Amino acid sequence: MELIKGKEIRYKTYDELDALNLSIFILNIPLGYLLFQAGKFVLHASAIEINQTGILFCGFSKSGKSSTINYMLNYGNMISEDVCLLEFIDKKAFVTRSFPGIKIDKNHSDSKQSLDLSIIIGNRERFFKKIKQEKFCTKETTEIKKIIILDWHENESIEVLKGTDIFKSILPHLFKIPYDEKNKKIFNDAKIEEKQLEIFNHLSSIEIFKYSRPKNNKLFFLENLKSHIMQ
Repeated sequence: MELIKGKEIRYKTYDELDALNLSIFILNIPLGYLLFQAGKFVLHASAIEINQTGILFCGFSKSGKSSTINYMLNYGNMISEDVCLLEFIDKKAFVTRSFPGIKIDKNHSDSKQSLDLSIIIGNRERFFKKIKQEKFCTKETTEIKKIIILDWHENESIEVLKGTDIFKSILPHLFKIPYDEKNKKIFNDAKIEEKQLEIFNHLSSIEIFKYSRPKNNKLFFLENLKSHIMQ
């Protein structure tokens, strides 16, 4: 796969892959890097609209972003999953709507709502769940009010992040120049790197938290997180 100047994705498939699976794959991480290449601000996060405001869930792979969004659909509308395109207007941050679908692990899937489609992303078998139109955000962009960093820990805690802790927590989830297998940047562009760091000048209007919880009894902790969000 090759990304061309932030405008084009070129690919070649070596195995048979249906059009839907291919589309789901391309509209995920590859699209995120294409938008980054075009000079956009992109976070590895999922977003939902609750009470007309945007809430982003950041985290590393398997931190529970998609399952959290899937649960929060009981209380709001999906905006984007896994890749969030950000815009900053008049000192406010906005997230752009993507497409109505979520990739969820088998144990979070509902056979009545999921397409009869199994997809493989890395070494994880997941289903693509199509979101009903009434549960998909109607606005092209939604103002972001909260960013929640998801993490696993033996104890539950919610921490308000300030100052350098915001930088340390957000930076790993910001799309940036990737590294190759030798831990070297695949290309160098100081202007792009400098521009990406500008995101930290636009987060003052957003509440940013780190939410840690154990892996057991996930439904209980999802309900706790919902209660915190609805405050």
